[in-house]
This record gives sequence, C-alpha cells and structure tokens, in this order.
Amino acid sequence: MLTYGNVGENDVSDERTATHPAAPVHFEHWCEHPGCSKWGGFGFERDKSKTDWFCMEHRPETYRGMQVRQKTEIRVGE
Repeated sequence: MLTYGNVGENDVSDERTATHPAAPVHFEHWCEHPGCSKWGGFGFERDKSKTDWFCMEHRPETYRGMQVRQKTEIRVGE
C-alpha cells in the first residue's frame, strides 16, 4: 500500500465523493408592498433571519441609515 507521510492504512479513504456543486436553488421573491404583484428584486435584511423584498418602485428610501433612492426617484404618497 502506498502511504503519504504519517498517513496510515486506516487514514486514507478510497471512497469517491461528488466533485460537482449542488444544484442551484431558485427562490421567488415578490414585492411585499400591499397590493403590488411585481417581482421583488431588491432584498432588505430586517434581521439575520428575515429579508423583506420589494420591486424597484416600492423599495425603501433608506436602509440602515443610508439613502437608497435618489431624491428624483422618491414619489409623493408612497
């Protein structure tokens, strides 16, 4: 048996393992603004376990104290 350094007979596995990554997972995120049915492509983390999703039109003006939208994008009544 061929050994490498201090590796013994019981330390080497002959089992083959998959070398390809797992299949990608697709999540559907719809805008969470009431009455909107557009795709929610903008995710804003509420906390470590929850992300809120919004479309371009309804994404928040600020996030974590920083301005997200330009003043020209902000519409009256949103």
